[in-house]
Amino acid sequence: MSPLKEPTIVGLTEEVTIFGKDKDGHPTKKTCMARIDTGATRSSLDEDVAKSISIYPSGFKAEVKSASGHTLRHVAKVKLLLHGREFIIDITLIAREHMKYKCLIGRDILKKGFLIDPSK
Repeated sequence: MSPLKEPTIVGLTEEVTIFGKDKDGHPTKKTCMARIDTGATRSSLDEDVAKSISIYPSGFKAEVKSASGHTLRHVAKVKLLLHGREFIIDITLIAREHMKYKCLIGRDILKKGFLIDPSK
């Protein structure tokens, strides 16, 4: 039996890097502060940030429940780096231009071995 892996401790906000590719296939990336949100099932990204690094909707939408009700959001497949750990995830795209954090990290990533320390 293998030993249990220690969880990665994160705070309420964390720096993330999101990777894309331009039209010629060259890598692009954007680093920003993300809000850690245990209430969010899926992670989400500001659609303008996504466009700036050539990330576009994959063609399907996901239903998302929020405080303002149910909405359908475009989904994109992205590579995301959080605390030195790399993930390939389906992230929802939404206009977050009036919000402080352009990226929200939800339970889709947090359940993969993260523990939240609000004092951090």
